[in-house]
Amino acid sequence: MPAKTFYFKSCPSNIVTANREESYLAKSTFIRKCITETIDGLSEGLSNFSGPSRAAVIYAITPNDPVYIFDPQNLLIGHEPKFKELYIDSDNWRKIY
Repeated sequence: MPAKTFYFKSCPSNIVTANREESYLAKSTFIRKCITETIDGLSEGLSNFSGPSRAAVIYAITPNDPVYIFDPQNLLIGHEPKFKELYIDSDNWRKIY
């Protein structure tokens, strides 16, 4: 079922804004939790096959979103020029093949 949009004419605008911010924070918290649990599971799974492993994630929620890097152990330090070339200077990665 598609999401409905509601307009609150009698509600003070700061209440509507607060609700939007709470919704954004809840969504951000959920995404952060998903990414964290995924990277923990990936590291744990890799460790079962090849000894202690670490992981980092480069992601965008949708093709139009900015790129985010989750790198809690600083594994990607030194690779910034390549990431800029791949993800900032080019939009090729956004295309669905």
